[in-house]
Amino acid sequence: MSEVPVQEGCPAFLVYDLEKDCILRELTDYATYQIDERGNSSLTVGQGLHHLVEFWTFLQNEGTPLRSVSNATIRKFKAENFKKVKKSKAHRGGDDQAKKTVNVKLERIYQWIVWLQETGRVPVGTIGRRGLVVAIIESKVVRKRSGGRWVAGSEKKYPLLFKVGKRNAKHNAAGSVVTDKDVSDLMAYFSERFDPFVAQRNSLFADIAESAGFRRGSICSLRIDQFDMSEIETAEGEYLVRPPKQKLSYTKTFGIELALAYRICEFIENYWKPWVMEHKVLKSVHKNALFLSEKTGKPILERSMTQVISRAFRSLGFDKGIGPHILRGKFASTFVDEELAERRELGLDTSNRSIAAAAAMKLGHDDPDQFYGYASSSQARLARIAREGRLAELKALRDEVKTLREQVRQLSGV
Repeated sequence: MSEVPVQEGCPAFLVYDLEKDCILRELTDYATYQIDERGNSSLTVGQGLHHLVEFWTFLQNEGTPLRSVSNATIRKFKAENFKKVKKSKAHRGGDDQAKKTVNVKLERIYQWIVWLQETGRVPVGTIGRRGLVVAIIESKVVRKRSGGRWVAGSEKKYPLLFKVGKRNAKHNAAGSVVTDKDVSDLMAYFSERFDPFVAQRNSLFADIAESAGFRRGSICSLRIDQFDMSEIETAEGEYLVRPPKQKLSYTKTFGIELALAYRICEFIENYWKPWVMEHKVLKSVHKNALFLSEKTGKPILERSMTQVISRAFRSLGFDKGIGPHILRGKFASTFVDEELAERRELGLDTSNRSIAAAAAMKLGHDDPDQFYGYASSSQARLARIAREGRLAELKALRDEVKTLREQVRQLSGV
């Protein structure tokens, strides 16, 4: 499988069977359809193709042609893939996480088979309500009773997917918590193990994730020409930045702390520019990207920075799978705590929904419910602290009364 440039530099994918010496049109044309008609990014299409190539290889090993794919085929791939994911070195360990990983692959496979049937590449009846592969191609809204009421719902689309919880763990209060000391240890790890340029690059990446709450893609997309010292010096309160790459192709502008903006400028002047000059990296290569690969001088890949951060966290004793997103979670948690404290001081609305809405806006989300868990956790934490304070005060008063009673008893005895 190769990604190749076509008209006006737009990407396309070519999937080739080296043994049969032919292009696999079922996969290559599907990739073209996703890019041209669905408008999917090359990253999304590439990831999906890897899953489909894996399924295609499975079919070849089983001797199963596409027209004969059935529920039994899907079930066997599902079972084997679950075991494979569980044994993978990159696996986080839990069964639910492994099931979610397999479900992503199964969804891609279902969608591909639907497209194959719609384009006449497999017979009608291959997939559908009564197909060899059972699926509800078009979900329809139904009404079902829940807690004594009729509510809207939707039928399950792909029956063979694993049943797992639907909570989006990334946007609820984090299970693993990163402290300020952990971040300091992370910086020390980079400083001790890498040369100055790479150490500072890695530390700055972590700084931006923790201090600004940017996603990894947004951080990797930042350019040096976005940080002008004269503009930073005249900025009031915050420095405005619009990451070139944002989730769902957003074009939102975010305010970052001036201290972070100065830190970025310092990195550019003292590390980025000297390193580029020393290694004679052309502008056509580095493209003014803030984060560069130390091997090629090109803008660094998102997955490369994820590996750097994840390995560092593993060395600090964190579980497998912990990466840059946990720093974004730390930013969200800190922001919610500070927002709640400030609102209480000013007598403003401190409801969970209001706090969640503020957090969603700060982190570039349109859905406040994504951060409801952070707000609830913060409220509970402050309530616990207040309760513990009251209990400590009550204990002190009881001890004082006990001491006074003892003194009175002694005086009465005299």
